[in-house]
Amino acid sequence: MKALGLRLTAMTAVALVLLPAASAAAKSTTHVGSNPSSAFCVAIENEQAGVSKNQSEVKKDMASGQLSLVKKASLEIYGIDMQAAQNVQSALGSAPAKVKAAVAATLKFDATLKSIIKKSKTLAGLTAAETAAAGNPKVTNAGQVLTVYFNSQCDTRTTTPKGSVGGA
Repeated sequence: MKALGLRLTAMTAVALVLLPAASAAAKSTTHVGSNPSSAFCVAIENEQAGVSKNQSEVKKDMASGQLSLVKKASLEIYGIDMQAAQNVQSALGSAPAKVKAAVAATLKFDATLKSIIKKSKTLAGLTAAETAAAGNPKVTNAGQVLTVYFNSQCDTRTTTPKGSVGGA
């Protein structure tokens, strides 16, 4: 379900990017966010785990072509995601106002998606409505704000120079 991926972009496009390990000869650079063990980072990690756990079920149900299965699985995953997003919101503490606003926008987007799912009469209609909702500039901006904040706070990745074995 394309919109599932788009929703995840709003909160969990902030997913970690792990690059392959470098060869022994190549020098690696490790970037660690400024506060990777913060309540915010832990809440994001928990959200990703909760959504990932059910994503394969949604994909299987989507492949079935049965609207009732897709709606049931989607509502379940959005329920989990909305709870996790509320946990993220509670963990923001002293985060900048624009980050708090971005999380609030994703919660509103979750509520919109839940309504779209419930009202959908066809798979094509469901996908079209979710895609249209995900294209809202407030949603895409929220995703960008959260990605930047996540990277500054939580992101941990190792990169290797271009041209080296396993390099980016």
